Amino acid sequence: MANATQNFRLISLLKAGNSVKKEVVAKELGVNLVSVPVYIHELKRLYKADIESVYGGRKVVAYRLRNKDVVVPQFRKGHVTKYVKTAPAVVSDGSVAVPDKDLDVTQVSDREFADIRSSLGVSSFGSGSRSSDY
Repeated sequence: MANATQNFRLISLLKAGNSVKKEVVAKELGVNLVSVPVYIHELKRLYKADIESVYGGRKVVAYRLRNKDVVVPQFRKGHVTKYVKTAPAVVSDGSVAVPDKDLDVTQVSDREFADIRSSLGVSSFGSGSRSSDY
């Protein structure tokens, strides 16, 4: 489940146990303890999961899934962009040109593409600059 989405990992964890402690959810997802309610709310909103909060005094200490028939996709749709390789060009004397090994990339993930954009200073929202040069 290394490449599974956070929502799929969370729903699998909730389906496995009767009630799951908040600390266990945070450790499994690799997030801070204060971020766990965000993921629980997302499951409720997007996938109509009926999740009950278990209270210890006034604080939520665990979560319990009531409907076990919730379906959450395991992988994000379109998370990898695939490129088609082209055949190497044939030179007039019959030999084949050898391309660089760096050009042999067949797929780029969204995270790698975001790293490339940030290293180039290109923002995904317009021109990336709101100030004028005057």
